[in-house]
Amino acid sequence: MNGPADAPLPLYVMHNDLETEAGPLFMGRVVDCAAAFAALRPQTEISGRLVLAVTDEHADWNQGKFAVNVEYGQVTATAVQDEPGVAVDIQTLSQAYWGQPSLDQLRAGGRLSVTDEDQYRLLARLLPSTTCYLLDSF
Repeated sequence: MNGPADAPLPLYVMHNDLETEAGPLFMGRVVDCAAAFAALRPQTEISGRLVLAVTDEHADWNQGKFAVNVEYGQVTATAVQDEPGVAVDIQTLSQAYWGQPSLDQLRAGGRLSVTDEDQYRLLARLLPSTTCYLLDSF
């Protein structure tokens, strides 16, 4: 059986003959930061601005500093030269974008740097923790 990471079934079905294995079922990568943020549909009461520094060694068009503006359920990201409040590499951003592990877990693991807590909180509201699960395995 394949199940999401937070499935409770393994807690109820315990037996020496059963083996539990954790592993990723899919891979995803943000290849266009501006388009990825524009695709988000946050709750309309979320608003604000953050500057996110992204490093992507394999896609120079996808790295730099982005001003992420959130207003009325719409998100835009444009290139800027402002000082970032949060800095990530593309792997960390991709994981946070899919919601698993959470941005807080990624931060605790040292995967991002934060210089402005308000900007980090806005990013965490834009990229909430969620369970990623695909029934297929490919």
